[in-house]
Parts: sequence; C-alpha cells; structure tokens
Amino acid sequence: MTGSGSSSSKQQFKRTKSNKTSTDDTSVSSKRPSAASSTFERILIENNIFSDGYGYHQQVPVVQHANSAQIQQKLAASRASLSPSRRDKSEYERFKQANTTALSESKVMSRVMPFFSGQSSGTQIASEENLVFNNLTSLTNGATVDPKPDLFDGASFTQVHSQIRKDLDSLIVPTKHVHAPIAPNYFFEAKSSLGLPHEGRRQITYDIAAGSRAMNALQNYREVSTAPYDGNAYTLGATYHASGLLKIYAGHMHPGQTGPETHVTQVKGFDITGDAETYYKGVGALRNARDLAYELRNDLIQSSNSKAQAAEHQPQVLQYVVEDADEDEDEDEDGDEDEPTTVTRPSVVSSRAAGAPSSRTRTSTTRATEPNTRSKRGRSPSPPSPRRTRSGAGKRR
Repeated sequence: MTGSGSSSSKQQFKRTKSNKTSTDDTSVSSKRPSAASSTFERILIENNIFSDGYGYHQQVPVVQHANSAQIQQKLAASRASLSPSRRDKSEYERFKQANTTALSESKVMSRVMPFFSGQSSGTQIASEENLVFNNLTSLTNGATVDPKPDLFDGASFTQVHSQIRKDLDSLIVPTKHVHAPIAPNYFFEAKSSLGLPHEGRRQITYDIAAGSRAMNALQNYREVSTAPYDGNAYTLGATYHASGLLKIYAGHMHPGQTGPETHVTQVKGFDITGDAETYYKGVGALRNARDLAYELRNDLIQSSNSKAQAAEHQPQVLQYVVEDADEDEDEDEDGDEDEPTTVTRPSVVSSRAAGAPSSRTRTSTTRATEPNTRSKRGRSPSPPSPRRTRSGAGKRR
C-alpha cells in the first residue's frame, strides 16, 4: 500500500508539473511580440509599415519622401556650436571613454546621449524618455507591443488646441501621463555594444510610424480631401549602436493599394568612433534632425490650431419646424395634411462645440412651441420661439 501510494503521488506530481509547464509555454507564446521577435517586422509589413530597405528585399520600387532634398540640406547645415574654433578639444576623447564603458542600453542613454544633445540653444523642446505609448490606437491591430521609445520629442500639452486634443486623442496623445509631450515626431533608440542593431532599426520604424500618423492627423485636421498624403516626411528619428554607428531616418505616409502606408528611409549614417571629424559631422546632423522635427511639428500644430480657432466662431444654421396650431385646419381642402413650415435662422454654434471633424456646417433641428397662425386662409405668422428637443438637436456634440 505504501509503495503504491508513493508511486501514485509521484505520477500526480509529474502530471502537475507538466501541466504547469504547458501553461507557462502558452502564457509566453500568447505575449505580443516586440522588436526582439523574429515575427515583429513581418507584422509591421502586414500592417503597411515598411522599414528602410524593404523595397530592395522585395525588388519593388523604393518609395522616397518628396522633401528628401530639403531634409538632406538641413541635416548638412553647419552649426556654430560645433565649429572648429568653438570645439572642446577634450570632448571627443571623453565621448569615446563614455561610449566604451557603457555596457547597457540605460548607460548609453545616461552617459553617451548628453554628447549628442549638447547645450540648450534656447529652444525648449518637450521631451521624455522610456514611456509606453499606451493611449494610441494600435498600429498593428493589437498584434504587437506598444511603442516605447528610448527618447521622443513632442509638443507641450497646452500647445495644441483643446478641441484638437479631444478629436485626435488616440492619434496624437501617446501616453496617459498628463505632462508628457504630445504629437511626437522625433525619436531616438539606443543599443549598447552588446545589443542587436536590427532591433534598433525595427524599433525606430515602429516609432516613426506612430509619429507619421500623428503628423498626418494634424495636417488633415478639419480638411475634406481625397488626397490626404502629400509625400513629405514630417517625422524623423535616429538609432545609435555603441559600436559607433549613428543612423538618421525620415518617415512619411503614402497611399497604398490596401490602405495608407508608412515608409521609413535612412537619410544619413556615420561611424562616429572612427575619428573626431566624423563624430562632429554625425552629432551636427543629429542635432539638425531634431531641430527640423521641431520646426515641422510646430508648423503643423499652428495650422491645425488656426482651423480649430476659426471653427469656434463659425456660424451654423439651425432649422425651426413650425406646426399649424389649428387642428381643424390640419388638412387641405383636398384632404392632404399641411407640411410643417421650416424657418432657417443663423445661430452661432461652434463646430468645435459640436466636435465635428469636418469644416462643413452642421444643421440642427428644433420644434417650435408657438403655433403657426399662418394658414391657407392667409393669416400672418407669429415668430417662432424654438425649444431644444429631447433628441439632443443643437446640443454640444
């Protein structure tokens, strides 16, 4: 009996352990893939998000952004702070020391990133690090984890009109942190020397796709257009691998056969550990990219803010339906019922209050309480006094 019971217990333990392992495997496999997963890029492609080099792999034409020449010119511009006469002669050696001793991604961000950012030029850019974009509509229909850039730049919360924030919330407000930047269009992803470069490329592609969609939403706010994509890149980003490789990317949206596409293209690349001159060229291009993203973002925000402000004062038309009061006159001599008289009056009801995404005028309908004294016999009407109906017509939407 004792032996049999012991054997039974062992078998039961083995079954329990096997079941637990099976459950764990299921739990692991059910997790959404990240950039470290081999399936991540395939999922991006299935959702029309294409990283640099996709066209070459598939032997299809590479889709370039229309403002490529302007971006190249901007990135190549010289910066006074990096001119030979103003360089700190010890900076390059200090950079190499920090870069060599940064063995983790977090150390790259804390030790190496300050060399890239430089001193503030007076322009205060809203920036944040390592926050999950958990407020955006998924770019992959929930098939992957949410973006989590090592660094991103955007606008301050109050810089964007409140109605735009409301209307475009899940497109331009990336996180649930009230003080985090919104409408992001500049991203940075870092990898230590032990990290994998292709993970950084996948991450920046995903980040830039989120930023490109946000910029497109701002650009087309309250616009009714059959061509919402102008081919220009309004979003930039960069990856740095501690082996010394600094790459800068631009992203733009493009009308595809199965829906809008996002194409990410490398626009610059540097081995900044090779020599001091290449280091300064790379750092200068990176700072220029960040400044350009700032300018592009501000232009789109100002344009969309103007549309929202104009909509606040845009008059709308309210329709008042006036009914005949005399029930004995509800029918014409031929037996047909009279049609209610519609009186149209202008009323300043803002499109913003209505929450309308389009600049087209809304029409609200209310039913008057005063009788219409005009009948077939020619009596003059008394002015209608409208009252809002229970259906919500005329209320803020």
